[in-house]
Amino acid sequence: MKPHPSSSFERAAFVREIRCAKSVSSLLAVMWITVLPFVSAPGQSLFVSSPEAPFPGSLRGVDRFNLATGAFEVTFASGSIVGIGFGPTGDLFGASFDNGNVSRFDGTTGAFISQISGVEVTRPVGLTVGPDGDIFVSDNARGRVVRYDGRSGAFESVFTSGQTIAGPWHLVFGPDGDLYVASSVTGEILRYDGTTGAFISVFASSGSVQTAFGVAFGPDGNLYVTASTNDPVFRFNGTTGAFMGAFTTGRQLVNADALVFGPDGDLYVANFSSQEVDRFDGTTGAFKAALTNTTVGNPSGIAFTPAAKVLNISTRLAVQTDDNVLIAGFIITGQEPRDVIVRAIGPSLSSAGIDNALANPILELHDGSGASIFANDNWKEAQQAEIEATMLAPTDDLESAIVTRLAPGNYTAVVRGANDTTGVGLAEVYDLNQATPSKLANISTRGFVDTGENVMIGGFIVRPGGGTNTSVILRAIGPSLGSVVDNALADPTLELHDSTGALVSANDNWKDSQQAEIEATGVPPTDDAESALVADLPPGAYTAIVRGKDDTTGVALVELYSLN
Repeated sequence: MKPHPSSSFERAAFVREIRCAKSVSSLLAVMWITVLPFVSAPGQSLFVSSPEAPFPGSLRGVDRFNLATGAFEVTFASGSIVGIGFGPTGDLFGASFDNGNVSRFDGTTGAFISQISGVEVTRPVGLTVGPDGDIFVSDNARGRVVRYDGRSGAFESVFTSGQTIAGPWHLVFGPDGDLYVASSVTGEILRYDGTTGAFISVFASSGSVQTAFGVAFGPDGNLYVTASTNDPVFRFNGTTGAFMGAFTTGRQLVNADALVFGPDGDLYVANFSSQEVDRFDGTTGAFKAALTNTTVGNPSGIAFTPAAKVLNISTRLAVQTDDNVLIAGFIITGQEPRDVIVRAIGPSLSSAGIDNALANPILELHDGSGASIFANDNWKEAQQAEIEATMLAPTDDLESAIVTRLAPGNYTAVVRGANDTTGVGLAEVYDLNQATPSKLANISTRGFVDTGENVMIGGFIVRPGGGTNTSVILRAIGPSLGSVVDNALADPTLELHDSTGALVSANDNWKDSQQAEIEATGVPPTDDAESALVADLPPGAYTAIVRGKDDTTGVALVELYSLN
């Protein structure tokens, strides 16, 4: 039996439907959402790190398993790695106590990119990604947590203060935003302020828990901990820290290490000395399955493929007056709020060769009830410092921008011309904290589709997701708007282009192709003359273009649904 490495350490150390109505505050999009139960997406993977390889054929590194089938896929990355996690750019970060470094790997290929750590860390073990996308690593030798920029990899600071941690192991941010760190020596879970790193308290401890290694919060909000040699997973009240007893049953854990709740709601535990990852029912704790392969050494860290995300969405069209202004609806999904910047661009489009750019756009942001929550005319008049800090400030003083934190829900951005002026305008929504589980999803933009450069153009970005693509459905809606708007576009056509401008797919009438795939999404257009296409897209930037067939004009709606 392989002993846990801590024994050698010095003890000092959904498908969502969006529709537009003519009147909610006279203009705003009305959205209905149906959230389907999660099913592991095809190709979604489980990543398992092994810092030790004591068995014939086993390897140090990170192995990848298919989450849906449990089948081994590939040895993804090499090295003596314990804690692992995917950063905001989709790259994989790993902490190695043997080599004393923190490394970055390509999130798609597993290729080594760089070592990001220096003298600030001696024996890195646990690794987690914070709500802001930064990388937090426990240093077992120095009894502290250090912080790295999740995008550049640059060292930022020694994060924890006020209480040295005896043998810190894995760590996790809780639902309250605070950081929880397992002390492998004392068996305690220590709580630190998630913003400042200041010590708050010993959050959880029990005489039944002699050592603590893995730490995770469950969907129920409670705290789950792996402990001593043959102990099961223990559970603590996630609010009070009170001990609730053993959780897992039906499988012997031997020197269990990291534990993580998967996207399927089940609990996955790195069973270090048993050379396997054990899966337990996330509600009852009953054993369900073991995942292993001959290449797996002693499993220590667990991470799941981050879902590829649709983010940074934009739409350009001819902004007119009354019902024909630019109306962009979007949804924030998940449980956590998101920081976003919303921009209304006009004058600077002239430098891109756009004729008749909107000279002075005005931006309004409304919530799902239709209430106005923010408005801006010229971006420097309010929030100038906050907007400049995003590095996404408009280049013209007459353009508009809003920076805000939005709770999950439905939102609508309305772009008008000051004093009812008209011209080509651009509405944009940027996701400022791409690492959190919540995400921007499903943009729905309504406006007047003209001809030439004044057709409707919607842009979006698919963020890398650990080697996975993201599935989307795009729709161009026209005739079915006739009951709620005047002059609906009678026959919209739809094109999807990649970042090079190459045509990825096109459609005129949605039943002409992909009818079965479109119907399977649950959101087929209601009129046969409307357009739709389903695509499985790798990371990158994409553009959807809506025109009227034979250069017809009218009010149309372009919609993007994330199907992952």
